[in-house]
Amino acid sequence: MSNGKRRISRLILVLLSSVWFFPVSCTSISVVSSQILSQLDTRDIRAGETPYPIFRVLLRHTKTGELTSVPLGQYADYLSNHSEYHLQLPEGDGEYWYEDNNDPGAEFFIHYQVSFDENGHPIVKCQYSDMDYPAWWQYRVMGDQVEPIYSGMFHMGHALSGVIPGFAIASIIYWIAGRIRKTKRESTNGEPK
Repeated sequence: MSNGKRRISRLILVLLSSVWFFPVSCTSISVVSSQILSQLDTRDIRAGETPYPIFRVLLRHTKTGELTSVPLGQYADYLSNHSEYHLQLPEGDGEYWYEDNNDPGAEFFIHYQVSFDENGHPIVKCQYSDMDYPAWWQYRVMGDQVEPIYSGMFHMGHALSGVIPGFAIASIIYWIAGRIRKTKRESTNGEPK
């Protein structure tokens, strides 16, 4: 092994087995773990799982093209009372900003993307974002019906659950790097080669 590679490997071992690096690796792994957990918790609605309450359906005004959104369970009633709105959205993507009636003055946005399946039915993929949590969902439009496909959301439970694997993996990395560093030090009698 060349001198440069030996120095780099030694620096990496010192860094990984450092008490100062442990909180950084623990935090980094916790963040990644919580994101993975939230993706694993995405609900497959076609398989009978319940969608998250944030699931909203986008509706378009027939004349103005203006968008509005309603919760999944309320879209059919809304359409029957507001004949000027329909479910058909043009292909492409965009953003829809709205105010929540439960939180006056607070604005939220939904980034949406519309594509078509092999049968010509629109598939609407949405990503919701606010300061508390992101959410995502997808649905298919078939005439005046909505077929929910999946629904996901990142919440505090995912963040807290990510701490456990974060701490465990960071501890394992710290221990293994320390053992390798100790073994290398003992094999060279404490003198760098």
